[in-house]
Amino acid sequence: MSFGQSIKTCFGKYIDWNGRASRSEFWYFQLFLFILYFIAGQIDSFVLGTELGQIGTTYIIVILGTMLPALCAQIRRLHDVNRSGWWCLISLTCIGIIPLLIWEASPGASGSNQYGDDPLDKSTTVE
Repeated sequence: MSFGQSIKTCFGKYIDWNGRASRSEFWYFQLFLFILYFIAGQIDSFVLGTELGQIGTTYIIVILGTMLPALCAQIRRLHDVNRSGWWCLISLTCIGIIPLLIWEASPGASGSNQYGDDPLDKSTTVE
């Protein structure tokens, strides 16, 4: 999946946590969010004059607008490695981020699993 397809897919599945997300879909979307958050921070800092260390209005609007698609993409990514979406709650602890990152970087389960078809299997993917 390309960078653009990833963004389109993740926003197209805005509140859809069913199914699975490939590594490329998830990580390209995370890269997009990082760039978007950086730009929002720069707008707040340079255009609106927000002080360093303060959270500006633009940044808050961007965070609120991308929170659900980011969470749903993370849940679908966990589904791809055969984990329940509830595992994303371990990120609320500092140490919980480590296994979460390992799972998100791991290859997905081959073939279908209880969460859906393999997103990399072209024979089951509907375009």
